[in-house]
Amino acid sequence: MSDRVTQIERLLEAQRLNSKVLTYKSIDAESRSMRNNIVIYGLTERLKGNCTHLVLNFISDELDIDTSDMHIERAHRMGRFDPKSRDAKRPMVVRLRDYVDTETIMENT
Repeated sequence: MSDRVTQIERLLEAQRLNSKVLTYKSIDAESRSMRNNIVIYGLTERLKGNCTHLVLNFISDELDIDTSDMHIERAHRMGRFDPKSRDAKRPMVVRLRDYVDTETIMENT
């Protein structure tokens, strides 16, 4: 019986270590996947149109960055829309294809 308990304790410790490694790998993968994301605050929702075009226009006009080679994979607003708000400004999450573009934007903000 003592040998079985010892064997189960070893197995439990091995499982605990595996769980810890998988947790760290999951956090690392999540961090790497968000690396190309930026969050833009303050863009009014009165400007109608595609979020991608709004972001490209903002980057071009306000940050004075050439957006001809920039590719946005996704752009969308965060949070719930409040129709009662006169000038809603929900944050916008933007995922860029290239990390270099993310760095360029962050350097110019």
